[in-house]
Amino acid sequence: MIDQKKAELMTKTAMFEHTRGNSLRLDKYFDKDHKGFIALRSLPMGAFACLLILFLVITAQFDKATELYASLGITWSVVILAVILIIFSALYALLSVYVFERRFENIKGSLTKYKLRLKRMSKLYEEE
Repeated sequence: MIDQKKAELMTKTAMFEHTRGNSLRLDKYFDKDHKGFIALRSLPMGAFACLLILFLVITAQFDKATELYASLGITWSVVILAVILIIFSALYALLSVYVFERRFENIKGSLTKYKLRLKRMSKLYEEE
């Protein structure tokens, strides 16, 4: 005969794995390690976005950009662009870490319930 408690626990854990199985992946990482990985992964995308925005701004204001370039010289122009690129990339990385943190906080409660169900199921199997 099938035990009702086992069947309910197995059904609930299976439904969680089916609907939110990708959140199990997040639980394998330590929080700080995963935040660092997210920040490093987002740096190239932030740099690309910054370069794209700079290109569009320079293209739109080409006359002003060439006047500024002529007055500053190549060295200071490159330094200013590099500083803008670094600041924008850092802000983009911080934003992606913040978004990850919110997402992880939303998942944490359901992961705790999932782990408790697995422990209960394990105890039920040990009792047999």
